[in-house]
Amino acid sequence: MVVLQKTSMDRKENQRLCTIQKDWGPLINCKPVLTPDSKHLLAASGCSIKVFSTASGSLIQEFIGHRHKVIGIGQHGSLYITCDAKGEMRTWSSEKQECLEKIKLLEESSQDTERVVAFQIMKEFQQVLLLVRKSSKKKCRLMKFSRPFGKGSPMVLAQDVQLGQGKMGASHTGDSIAYLTEDSLSIIAAGKGVFRHMAGRRPFTCLVWNPQQEMLATGDITGRIVLWYNLANKVPAQTILHWHTLPVEDLAFSVLGNELFSGGGECVLVKWLLPEDRRHYLPRLGMPIKTITTDTSNSLVITGHTDNAFTVIASKTNKLQGYIQDLNINLESTESFPAGIVFDPKTGAIVLNGRTGHIQLYDIHHNKQLYHLDITQTNYITRERHQVIYNTQVIRMAMSPDGLWLATIEYRDDFQTSIEQRVKFWHYSIVDQNWYLDTSVEMPHDKSINGIVFNPSTGAKSSPECVTCSDDGKFKIWEIIKDVNIYRKSDFWSCRRVGFYRHLPATAVNMSHDGSLIAAGFANILTLWLPQSCHLKGTLSQPYLKEHIKQIEFGRGEGCGSLLVTRTDSWICSWDLFTCTLSWRVGLQSTCMAADPRSSHMAVFTKDCCVFIFEPKSSEPICWKRNVNPAKVTCAAFIPRQTRHDSEEEWNVHSNLVFIDKDQTLRVLEERSNELSVDGKAMEIVKHFEQETLMKPAATPFAALVAQTRTSHAGKEKSGQKGSAAFGVQVENSMSFIQKMMNDARVYRMEAFASMTASYCNLLIPAAVTSEEKQEQQMREEQIRQSEMQRKKTKKLAKKKKKDLERVPNADFSELLEMLS
Repeated sequence: MVVLQKTSMDRKENQRLCTIQKDWGPLINCKPVLTPDSKHLLAASGCSIKVFSTASGSLIQEFIGHRHKVIGIGQHGSLYITCDAKGEMRTWSSEKQECLEKIKLLEESSQDTERVVAFQIMKEFQQVLLLVRKSSKKKCRLMKFSRPFGKGSPMVLAQDVQLGQGKMGASHTGDSIAYLTEDSLSIIAAGKGVFRHMAGRRPFTCLVWNPQQEMLATGDITGRIVLWYNLANKVPAQTILHWHTLPVEDLAFSVLGNELFSGGGECVLVKWLLPEDRRHYLPRLGMPIKTITTDTSNSLVITGHTDNAFTVIASKTNKLQGYIQDLNINLESTESFPAGIVFDPKTGAIVLNGRTGHIQLYDIHHNKQLYHLDITQTNYITRERHQVIYNTQVIRMAMSPDGLWLATIEYRDDFQTSIEQRVKFWHYSIVDQNWYLDTSVEMPHDKSINGIVFNPSTGAKSSPECVTCSDDGKFKIWEIIKDVNIYRKSDFWSCRRVGFYRHLPATAVNMSHDGSLIAAGFANILTLWLPQSCHLKGTLSQPYLKEHIKQIEFGRGEGCGSLLVTRTDSWICSWDLFTCTLSWRVGLQSTCMAADPRSSHMAVFTKDCCVFIFEPKSSEPICWKRNVNPAKVTCAAFIPRQTRHDSEEEWNVHSNLVFIDKDQTLRVLEERSNELSVDGKAMEIVKHFEQETLMKPAATPFAALVAQTRTSHAGKEKSGQKGSAAFGVQVENSMSFIQKMMNDARVYRMEAFASMTASYCNLLIPAAVTSEEKQEQQMREEQIRQSEMQRKKTKKLAKKKKKDLERVPNADFSELLEMLS
């Protein structure tokens, strides 16, 4: 038994480990912007700005350059203005797709303690409003910057503004500025001073200005909407609109100002026709509304929802037109993605929690959601003003090795009535490429289920098996039963065997890779069972290991096949199943653990955001890294790669280490191959891609056509190869290349993505259309290079042989002579 010491940890720390954020952050943290033609939507996602098509919902392009979280997007003609949390404002051209100008609004000395919360441009981009928050305060300062930006001190308008988006705004003329405090609405009128209107018992939640007149609309926590007129008077005129029962989250006027859109926790978009004093409703939009955006042509309305999705709605007909979806997040659960991360072998995607009651398949290689599946098949129950509403959640899931069976556990407990719990088995139809519910079992256990796993050795010919464990002190083995009666033949899942031990809660379960053994954790005791007979084979425990077992993983590979690793809150233990002893233990305050299905490596994340890569046969980590993530990691998994990755570390070659933190951010742990500069890294990737292009077959007719104009590098075949793969420019490889550059841009924080694209064009496109004379010249240069390499190699071998011959006379052969004698 070995406990890691600090000296060995410092020696093993790998400084080249880095994280790549796959989803780039939620899309709904700030209000998006529609282009003038309403064909594209710009949304802030972490440090980038994503451009989506409103017709298809697909990602068109990304504006990359900010080093910090983008908190606001504005529009001025054909230019887009963005601002990040550090106060850096950038101007982007939609035509050239590049950054034209960047300005730092906040001073360097204040950037460490202040964060920008909201941003708005006013007076034809002559002035800018910022809400700035100090790290230790819950209130914001309202600051106004005037041209030339970045020069001169800003004007501080207020010191006690509410924290968040939609708390301040300027009128269409720029003469009036409104902002919300905890107990009032304040309006700054040019040349007339500040007018404050108290909120009383109805604190305000959001505000918006009418784009055509000096009229202001505010929402409050009771669901009221107040329209304010004659704002220069001490007692302005008011009109009250009330339909919402929950707080109004956001408001938006149409371009003409005669229509007002409102939304909140009811999942209903309300359209107020102000001149006619009527309203229309669009209900059942899925999840609570957080943002509302209208366009300049009065054709579309975009609603942003708490599950990180946008709904495209036709403004005139009030009908749904489409969805824009990124990685789903779940704000209803206290634990982010409680079902963990599961690998789908059919699509190569990961399966994880989606919106409430759903699961989603997310492609980490292309950073997009494939589809989501409704597990609970129930309507989302909206919140109430004075009562907490509990919806049914998916808390556990597992997938069979062939990807044809999916098992889910759904759970609901309102702490007033009996709990609702069911296990569902879903079968994938290869014919219509869809999931279908096969079996639903009500209350499979009396208490909450802690784990579910399929038999990893189940093949196409054998029947699949599934094991569940629960706090009721039992683990159950589920199998498919064939039911034959006079009416029909049917198959369904049923519990065939049950195991229990000392009436202790079953906290974790897993099966060996060959399916011959079940390992179940009963409190702090590790038990081993035969799945065929549910016979107890042995128990493993130590008197000082008193914490409940949270995870169990069987070892793989050479030297690890007989080992089993368990995780508790404070210990990582490796058990030898041959000798039934504890091999080693390490004291770690861990949060989750993952095992690589393609190697013997495992990873464990600690509460202080450290990651350790190790093998079950040794307590010494292969490598580790501190502060790998800003938030605590809640679940992790090794996901097999589509192609082999060039890495010096063996654990990073065949699989990606994917993890999710408590902020519901999806990241991948990678290792930098070297410490090249940004330009050097880009050039290296471009050259590597060029070499791969010359070796792979042409994937398109255009590639084959280009290949016909080229000649082979081989001297014997001077004629061009029709359809040859030698010089085809491949669309599929180009997309993978661009995606790889995107990921590297996230790691190295590239500021000039256009320069990478230019390098790609300069190196690849001319190489595909070079003339025959240039190819012959390249061929001669290659022959010269090969001959030079051969000459150096021969010289090196001759020099080595000479050294070996010189070493022979000085050698001592006394031992050899004694043996011969």
